[in-house]
Amino acid sequence: MGVSYTLVNFQDRYLRHISWEGFVSLFEDTSLFKQDATFVERSAGLAAVKLQAIQNDEFVNRWLTMRDDGRAVFVQNELNAAAILILNSALSVPGLRLIQFFHSGRILRHRGFELWWDAEEEGNSFLLDSTFIVRTALVQELLSSDV
Repeated sequence: MGVSYTLVNFQDRYLRHISWEGFVSLFEDTSLFKQDATFVERSAGLAAVKLQAIQNDEFVNRWLTMRDDGRAVFVQNELNAAAILILNSALSVPGLRLIQFFHSGRILRHRGFELWWDAEEEGNSFLLDSTFIVRTALVQELLSSDV
């Protein structure tokens, strides 16, 4: 299923890639923006925990993962452990948090609208900067038939 994500505290800003790095950007009514901000959630197959991988809708085999410096990037490879995420509902605000499964405690959040995988911090500001709302996909035509 195709989805797009906005920040809970900036609902006019969408998660997207620019040159394969993760950002949250103001909505632009262009084909390129919509493609860069539409994703496919792929089940990782463990029923006990809601594990997913986020794949860019525009290019097959580009997965949301973490670079060594903690920057959120989309890398081209077969789905691997580094791309597996825990989708976790935020407890005190409506929305969803994306947590690295194999880098325990690393949560996707924006810093100056760049996306980073950071260790959790205390406070409402971090919570709001790391909580996303799942939206209808900006691009309705999805990837291949295996979606």
